[in-house]
Amino acid sequence: MPSTALVTEASYTYVTIPRMIIDHALLEENHLLWGPPHSAICGAPLGGSEIILLIVMAYDHYVAICKPLPYMTIMRHGLCHVLVVVTWIGGMPYATVQILFMVLLALL
Repeated sequence: MPSTALVTEASYTYVTIPRMIIDHALLEENHLLWGPPHSAICGAPLGGSEIILLIVMAYDHYVAICKPLPYMTIMRHGLCHVLVVVTWIGGMPYATVQILFMVLLALL
């Protein structure tokens, strides 16, 4: 899971930081709401995946601390792979809802 966290953080930073730097240089303060569509479309799934990844990591730490002896039995490789896939796929519904809200807000 550490490599998944690394990829998520690097991707999220690569998507959001350039736009924030440009907005800061141009003294625009509305970059969070009216940023370019690619930042919203790429940033929302990554943000959703990051939230779910933090939940998965919290569960992993809970099992490691509260049940140290059966840890290897509970956290099998197959379960870890399923949790990583759920992390990446779970970010999509979160992103879809956020993008729909942004589109509805833009139409108002």
